[in-house]
Amino acid sequence: MSKSYYTFKGVFDSLSTRNGFFAKLRVLTMRYRWHMLVGDTIARRSSISDFRNGILYVAVSEGLWAHELGLHKKPLIQRLNRELGMNIVKDIRITIGSINDMEESDEEQI
Repeated sequence: MSKSYYTFKGVFDSLSTRNGFFAKLRVLTMRYRWHMLVGDTIARRSSISDFRNGILYVAVSEGLWAHELGLHKKPLIQRLNRELGMNIVKDIRITIGSINDMEESDEEQI
C-alpha cells in the first residue's frame, strides 16, 4: 500500500488555484514583500489594498505615484505572478488614497 504525502505548500498552491479565498490570501501576503517588488521609493508611497477577481488594487499617496506605477504595470504583474508561482494577478487598479489604512486595520485584527 503506498502512502501519499502532501506538503503544506502543495496543498496551499492547489487551493489557491481553485478557491478565491486562498488566491486572495496568497496575493495579499505580497504586501510584506511589496518593497522588493516595486522598490523602496514607490513602496513608501503605495500599498496593496485588496485583491478581487484577478485584480490587484493598489493605493498610492499622490497622482504622480499612480502615474509612475501605471507605467510599470505590465512588468509588475509579471513579477508578482512569478513571485506567487502562478498567474493569479490579471490586472492592477491604482487609486489615490490613504496608504496606511490597510496596515492599521491589520494591527486592529491582531
